[in-house]
Amino acid sequence: MDRYITTSAPPQQLTFTSSDATYTYNLETFGNQVIYSTNSPGAIVRAPSIVFADFIGLIQFEMLIPVREADQKTKKAGWLGVQINDQVIKFPSDRPVLPAPKKKASQVVIKPTDKFSFLNNVTLYFSGCDVYQEYPPGEVHKFDKQVGTMSTDLYLTPDKSYPPGVTTLTIKDGFSDATSVIEFNHDTSKKQVIITIKSFTGTGKLCDIRDFPYLDKHFPNAICIAL
Repeated sequence: MDRYITTSAPPQQLTFTSSDATYTYNLETFGNQVIYSTNSPGAIVRAPSIVFADFIGLIQFEMLIPVREADQKTKKAGWLGVQINDQVIKFPSDRPVLPAPKKKASQVVIKPTDKFSFLNNVTLYFSGCDVYQEYPPGEVHKFDKQVGTMSTDLYLTPDKSYPPGVTTLTIKDGFSDATSVIEFNHDTSKKQVIITIKSFTGTGKLCDIRDFPYLDKHFPNAICIAL
């Protein structure tokens, strides 16, 4: 998701036309959320989850040809895509997801050599400090924004560590006005880094820290941000 919609934006419509039918979808802001709806026959709005049951991967518009609508009962599951680093990976839309954490963590303690990760359904933009990623393995480069669905092997210094003392990372999403402030407190005497979500404001739905496996990769200390 990467289109900015403010809380004061007027209702909008998206219309798709084919030789068989016309499908109209409505987008309307309500409080701090965007509501997607449709009254068009054969049109469906879905919000499939990825990784976690409480984590919406995308808003999906489906358009069924009217004469074939009855055949959809036997239709096999479709495919969705997630972007890990710079690779788009397809997976079945009915792939099982993990249950939402019973307790949402806003703070974790890691070693200065540990990496952190991201899981998100909007493009994220960083300010306040530099972020670095080791990708591909053995190559470290500056990481200016999070475009894909998930990334890992992230640090705050090019030598794969964290600056001594307190460092603040500000994250803004590219779809709404949500802002997250993340604090990294590197205590060199204790050889530990405390990652804390200091604040989360705007139209975002959730912001917490989780660990999760996905496909054949582990995403530790993942800052999860979602609409």
